[in-house]
Amino acid sequence: MAQIDDFNTQIKPTWCPGCGNYGVWNSLKQALAEIGQEPYNTVLTYDIGCSGNMADKVNTYGFKSLHGRTVATAMGVKVANPELTVIAIGGDGGVMEEGVNHLMWAARSNMTLLSLCIIIKPSDSLKASRQ
Repeated sequence: MAQIDDFNTQIKPTWCPGCGNYGVWNSLKQALAEIGQEPYNTVLTYDIGCSGNMADKVNTYGFKSLHGRTVATAMGVKVANPELTVIAIGGDGGVMEEGVNHLMWAARSNMTLLSLCIIIKPSDSLKASRQ
């Protein structure tokens, strides 16, 4: 059975200090280990942006997709190999705006996959740098 360390890679995150992606990254690895998921049976698909930067930091099969297409990519992986655990990861823009139609089709298709939507809330330092 896999442990949390089995999902680590040598690549260190480069997210901003205090970024919520650190929590998602650690929670995802912990959840996969707790359910006994093996890295070689897991595919994570990613949207662009900071959430997509997680692809090199989790030791599973990963696929960086186009903006808003992480769920569509996950659906393709699941159709190709239904035995895999497939998780689509994207930010709120990619999953709930650009790619919401893919999310609805995944629900209509009744596929067994998980979609994680990371709600992006800019930090105060980022807001200040954009003014």
